Amino acid sequence: MAHQITGIARLRLAVGDPESADRLFRKLGFQVGSGAGDSGVRLGAQSVCWGLPAEPEQNPVLGIGSRDRAATLASIAAAGAPLAPDAGKMTPLPEDLTAGLPFLIDDLGAAEGDGADHDNTACRLVSVTAVIGRPEAAMPGLSRLFGPAACTPTDEMVTVRTGNALLFLVTAGGFDDLHPSIDIVLPAPPAIVAATFGVRSIARVSAWLAEQGMTARAWGGHLCLSSRDCPGIGMEFVEV
Repeated sequence: MAHQITGIARLRLAVGDPESADRLFRKLGFQVGSGAGDSGVRLGAQSVCWGLPAEPEQNPVLGIGSRDRAATLASIAAAGAPLAPDAGKMTPLPEDLTAGLPFLIDDLGAAEGDGADHDNTACRLVSVTAVIGRPEAAMPGLSRLFGPAACTPTDEMVTVRTGNALLFLVTAGGFDDLHPSIDIVLPAPPAIVAATFGVRSIARVSAWLAEQGMTARAWGGHLCLSSRDCPGIGMEFVEV
């Protein structure tokens, strides 16, 4: 992978009530931890965390992992991408590389292990979906970031192989084709709008959600949460 990038290390959600989000993720069968002001769940070398928005109307933020963060930043800068001053553990990437989506170079990419033993058997983040106006226009920047062979265009979507997970860039119409059972109201693009969690047993997820009195839609091997049970983005589970 280009620039020693390992893939998606972190998905951070901006929520108005972090304690309610804690309760929701526990109800969904995740073991929730906390640290550095955020709560979150660990999925091997990946994590999903949440906290108060740093600014009004803040979108979810994607942290990109690296084998060597300093070398990754130097490599991206050497490729002609101007970077913001180093912000410690997380450095924002320029919008011309990310199609206007909020990406950071994160420091979590070198972590190992399976993470917590979640009741829903979740073990990894399989994919993240974002809506943007023109997915094909994002290909030059994302190819510079992840490598020229990482991006594959189709009719209304670009699929990016980040290393350890897929990133889907779709139009609003393409979102309905990709996630027909996720019934969220889409925000204005560009925005990160959905996440797919890999689980060891989809039957266990279904049973756990039923025990909690939660409903989910089954579609094509995926189990999709109702919008009322989602923390601001669409969520689904798939067996891996």
